[in-house]
Amino acid sequence: MKRNFKAIIIMFLIGMVILFASWNSLKKKIISEHSNSKAKIHPINYIQTGKGEYVDIVKELHWSGKVKPNKKIILISQISGKIVSICCKNGSFVKKGEIIFKIGGKVIKHRINYLKLKIKMLDEKLKIAENILKLKKLSFSRQLIKKDELLEAENKVVNIKSEKLLELSKLKSIKNSLEIVSPINGLFINRTVSLGQAVNKNRKLAEILNTDDLRIEGNVFTDNYKELINKKVFINKKFIGKITKILPEKASSGATVFYIENNQLGKLFKIGENVQGTIKLAVKKHIFAVPESSIIYDETETPYIFAQKENDFRKIRIKTGIKQDGWVEIISGVNPYDKIVVKGGYELFYKDFSKTFKVAD
Repeated sequence: MKRNFKAIIIMFLIGMVILFASWNSLKKKIISEHSNSKAKIHPINYIQTGKGEYVDIVKELHWSGKVKPNKKIILISQISGKIVSICCKNGSFVKKGEIIFKIGGKVIKHRINYLKLKIKMLDEKLKIAENILKLKKLSFSRQLIKKDELLEAENKVVNIKSEKLLELSKLKSIKNSLEIVSPINGLFINRTVSLGQAVNKNRKLAEILNTDDLRIEGNVFTDNYKELINKKVFINKKFIGKITKILPEKASSGATVFYIENNQLGKLFKIGENVQGTIKLAVKKHIFAVPESSIIYDETETPYIFAQKENDFRKIRIKTGIKQDGWVEIISGVNPYDKIVVKGGYELFYKDFSKTFKVAD
């Protein structure tokens, strides 16, 4: 029994030696496979090193917004009367010049008939006055009447003509007020009256949104709203317009509100459509940048990078700039020749942290 126990112990020790030798062989293989690559992996906790690069970086902000009409037309009644016709439903598209409402009723008919009768009577009075004027002119030429009588006859003709023109203008104004047409191509919304309803003059009837002239009302979070002025705006990397106005009041969320305009927006979007994209603020070419994964931050959000110095790593405080596509601009702290930790920086940071501050048991 003792012999069997000794044999088991010997076999166990031999197995441990083989396992330890295999692990060392595997570790050497991992190190050798990465020794010639751009980024080197260190066996201690798999710290990965590399170098920064010179890249082109675009400073961008992400925004969201909604497509809205740049102009809104309010249709109002030009005369008191009754709604006798409505051409379309809420939410339908109308064309410029299309009749939207017709106004009529007994009161309007009575007024039109009165004006027509008055104009007819004025025509008869005008004929009489013009005949009298002819006789006055003949009499004056024969020196049978004084000039004052001739002038009086002429004034009467002028006055009747003026009165007739006034009544004709009133009749034309009424007829023009009976049909309310759309002054633009647009979306018919917010109708406030129904068929057969009596309305007073200047009553709001509906609204028409201009579908040919759109703008986007956007929202973006920024501490420097002035940098948005006249900047280009993109959706899916395609240019859609420029920021033309920044509203003085912020949205309830605290975002800055701005307008994007372009005369082609009506061909690209519909009213009420939700959109989002980027604002291109600045372009920096051939700047020194490092991978975003290489930067670590302490509890005060101060950025650092670990650089390899011989067989050790040194923590360096840095100043950063623009970020884009996983790259961060380096303004100061490290240079292109430094070999930096691109992965595993926080592991080193907390290792250093434990040396600086004693952690309680």
